[in-house]
Amino acid sequence: MALAHLGHALTEAREPREAIPILERLLRTNPRDDQGYADIGKPYEMEGETKRAIQAYHQALLSSPSQIDVHYRLFQLYRRIGEQDKAQKELAAFKADEAQKHEGYLQSLADLK
Repeated sequence: MALAHLGHALTEAREPREAIPILERLLRTNPRDDQGYADIGKPYEMEGETKRAIQAYHQALLSSPSQIDVHYRLFQLYRRIGEQDKAQKELAAFKADEAQKHEGYLQSLADLK
């Protein structure tokens, strides 16, 4: 958990070169950490490693397909590299997940009444 927090903090501090080895170590220790794959995608992006970022985000979605932010990140990356079909697919997944999340929120409010 400490590696995850440190990697995230370094990414937020705009220190991707320091974050990447920390997050890679986390994933070697726990290769099933879907959030770790989502987290490492961002510093890869910051370093211009688009292919590695895309691979990391797809790995994150294998374990947890409803990670809304990962779909949006993939949309942005695919759009940036000119893969419009893939970008639109990820945007659609993002919008569907957002709608489902919103619907769940409304249901929770209705249940409180």
